[in-house]
Amino acid sequence: LFEKMKDMPNSAERQRLILGNDRRFHTWGVLERLLEQSRDTVLADSRESERLAFLALAQTDHLDSGYYGPTRIEDMRARAWSTLGEARRLRSDFAGSGQAFDRARSHLASGTGDSLEQAILFESEAALRRCQRRFSDARALLLEALEIFVENGEEQRSGLSLISLAAVDRDEGEPAQALPRLYEALRRIDRDVGGGGGGS
Repeated sequence: LFEKMKDMPNSAERQRLILGNDRRFHTWGVLERLLEQSRDTVLADSRESERLAFLALAQTDHLDSGYYGPTRIEDMRARAWSTLGEARRLRSDFAGSGQAFDRARSHLASGTGDSLEQAILFESEAALRRCQRRFSDARALLLEALEIFVENGEEQRSGLSLISLAAVDRDEGEPAQALPRLYEALRRIDRDVGGGGGGS
């Protein structure tokens, strides 16, 4: 069914109407694919990524909350707004990006309370704060994300958070602090790729 979406007209409004009016598209799988495509295109085409994220947001209004659960849908709305924030950041629309992350936080507060969803949002927002040279805010967000990833045994994600923290250290002129973070990040990522698993 999702393959049929590729043949739809490129008009965002046209696609939104088709997706909204055809109940076959009112599924969790279609929503996830829209968000997946939005994330996959964000580096190559941030405007297309934003368009897909808006389509995903529109789809959340058509999901059966009685079946999927209103809090899970709120998590997905948060994820879509976070993706929007990332796309806008990459276009240097920092004000628009900040507004998107504010919306993401609002929806997440009404969501399931899943800590990993929170950590992923914190990590994405930290990239914006770093671009704004709000290094203390970026560091605080990354430390919160890192703590959650470690608690959940997410070795690769915790390693990536450490790399981002090292970048903040470097930006603030603290390379001596950045280096051990990078070593630890590589250790965690290598261990995860190697299948070691477990905590720190």
